[in-house]
Parts: sequence; C-alpha cells; structure tokens
Amino acid sequence: MLMVMLSSCSVKKNVQSVSSVPVITNPYSAEELIHDSLLNTAHIGIALMDADKNQYLYQYQSNKYFIPASNMKIMTCYAAMKYLEDSLEGLRYDMDSTEGLIIKGTGDPSFLHPKFKQQKIYEFLKNHKPFLYLYNRNTYRFKPFGKGWTLDDYYEDYMNERSEFPIYGNDRNTFKRADSSIQFYNYAHDERKEYNGGFGLRSPIMIVPSTMDELNNGIPYFIRLINDTLGKQYMDVLYKFDFNKPSHVLYSQPTDSVLQYMMYNSDNFFAEQLLLMVSYKQLGQMSDTRMFDTLIATDYKGFPQKPRWADACGLSRYNLFTPEDIVYVLGKTKKDFAADRINAIYPAGNQGTLKGFYMNNSDAIHAKTGSMNGVFCISGYLTTKQHKHITFSVMVNNHQSKAELVRRKIESYLSKIIEQN
Repeated sequence: MLMVMLSSCSVKKNVQSVSSVPVITNPYSAEELIHDSLLNTAHIGIALMDADKNQYLYQYQSNKYFIPASNMKIMTCYAAMKYLEDSLEGLRYDMDSTEGLIIKGTGDPSFLHPKFKQQKIYEFLKNHKPFLYLYNRNTYRFKPFGKGWTLDDYYEDYMNERSEFPIYGNDRNTFKRADSSIQFYNYAHDERKEYNGGFGLRSPIMIVPSTMDELNNGIPYFIRLINDTLGKQYMDVLYKFDFNKPSHVLYSQPTDSVLQYMMYNSDNFFAEQLLLMVSYKQLGQMSDTRMFDTLIATDYKGFPQKPRWADACGLSRYNLFTPEDIVYVLGKTKKDFAADRINAIYPAGNQGTLKGFYMNNSDAIHAKTGSMNGVFCISGYLTTKQHKHITFSVMVNNHQSKAELVRRKIESYLSKIIEQN
C-alpha cells in the first residue's frame, strides 16, 4: 500500500514539473491561418526569410508548386530592372539615301498609351516626312497570346495581344487626352465585321503576322492607326533591309515609371511587352520562350525548385512556382538594387493593388499581389517594428471563399508579424 502511494506521488510530481516548462512557439507561425475554416479546401505555401541573414524564419509547404497568378510579374520586373536602360528604347530607326526614314518597333508598351502624357516617339514621327516600317519575321518569335491564356478572358481588357510595335496599349477602348493634343480612336466595333475572318471577333489592333499579307496587303494594322493619328500617308512596308548596321535609338519613358505602372496596376500587357523588350535587347529577337529558358539558365539558375514558366504576367495557369522560388528572386532584387528603387516600384500598403489593405503599416510592406479564380498570392518585403527585414511569399491555391476574405486573413497574419517582431 505504501509503495502504491509513493508511486502516485512521483507521477504527480512529474506532471507538475512538465507543465511548468514554457512552450516555445515560432513567432512567425501561420498555424492560425493554415487551419482557418475559410481555407479548409485550399493549398497553402509560405516562405519567410530573414533578408539580412539569408535564413528562413518560417516555412510551410514552401517547396511545393503553386499557380502564382500575377506574382509572375516579380520575375519579369527583376529582368527589366537589370537589362533595360534608365529609359525605354521606344524606336529604332535608320536614314537610308534611297528609302528615307526606316523605323523598327522595340516592343515599347507606352507608345500612345493614355497613361503616359509625354510621347517623344509620337512627336518624332509627327514632325517627320512619311516613313517606312521594317517588318522582319525573323526578329519576332512570339504569338499574340501567351501559352495557357483562356478563351474566357478573350474579350477582357486585361488580355490584350502582344505585338512588336504596340499602339494605344493594343486596347479596344476609346481614349482622349485632356489637352486634346492626341486623339485616341476606337476601331473595335466599327471595323470588327470587316476583319472577322482574320482577326476573330476582337479588336483589329491585334497583329497576326501569319495573316498580314492576306488581310492588309502586307500593311500591319497599327500602321493604319498611326497614319490616321498622324495624318500622314502610308508609304510601304519594308521586309528586307540591313538593320545590323548601327541604328539610331529614340527613348520614350523612364523605365522605372513604366515598371511602377506595371506593378501598381498589375498590368498584364506591360509585363508581356517588357519581357519581349528584354528578349530583344539580350537575344536580338523577341521570344518569350527563349527568354524564359535563358533567365532560368543564367540569372535564375539558383532557383530552389525549377519552375514551369509559361508567360510574363501570370495569366496562364500553366505557370508553376514555389514560395521558395519567389523569395529567391525577391532576395536577388534586394541584393542587386537600391531599396529606394524597389520601394518606388513595388506598391506599399494602401497603394496599387494593396489599396485599402495594410493601412496601419503602409510603410512596412512593399509587395505584389496575384489573383485569379481560386488563387491569391502575395509576395514582397516586410520591415518589422524591431527593424527586421523579411522577404516573404504567401501562396494560396484552390480556395473556395470570397477573395477579399482570403486577403484579409493574410493581411492579419502579415500585420501581426510586422507588429510583434
């Protein structure tokens, strides 16, 4: 009987000693977010890294693949920041004694775009005699639409066609400058039937190289729009010309102002065109697929997991990246470029696509969101109250909840990290 009592006292003592040991939890843990009923159908991946020590602070399924949506623009942004000059090449041109002025497109998305008031290329062409456009099929190795872009998005203004010489943002909408210095016309409805056989039931601003000769006697449609805007008579399209000799370059917009517009507005068209511009500059031709392969083999050869890269903007569900991949690129960006430049390009709290979010910590976050049906991702930079610098990526796929509710849950999680660390 005495032995039983001693044994009982011993067990009780041990229980008390165990319960007195404090439970140590990771201050960056996302358990509450992960197990929230709002996300019970979702796949979630999280990576938080101490940017100064290059050490992970927290990981949850961070090596798993997710559809990143517009977080793809983080990869595109880095490439543009590194390879494009301070100002965008808006036009390449040569003067030939017999042909006159010969121009070549560079992929610049800002030409006659209503968001950019300064239009140096327009002024140059307006004040020049009639010109020739050099159309070189060997230079342009891309299709108007990216891999995996869906038919459901065909009529939406966030899925404009890519082209070598964009005009009006290749958009269907009608634009008009406040000062009336440049008129923007809407050809989408009036001429849609005329080009039904070649352009489909979409804006005829679309450039389809394989059908140009048949439809317009070799005249790209954007040239007709330029002629209409400039009031000049079109001369001819030039298919063969030695453009390997030194040519003149005319610059259009400050590169960072265009990057900021892309990131703040999550503009898919700008992302696609900027990637083509990088490709043109680095490879001598506009090829999105070749540029993806080149970046993976060079600048991004340190990807923790090799991604599947389908487009530059994130419209495609073929894209597959991990949170660790995105944190890796964010780390490269932070290492290679000044903080002030990054902060100017990436939206802060209550700016761009973060409008209405992180209002109490607006200066403590600079990030890019990405969303589509069932997908929400946010990746970027945090500065905590204790001045810790964190690169992060939170990726949610296959959720069945309202997008804003998911965003608010993640906002609560990231705000707690900012305020308590």
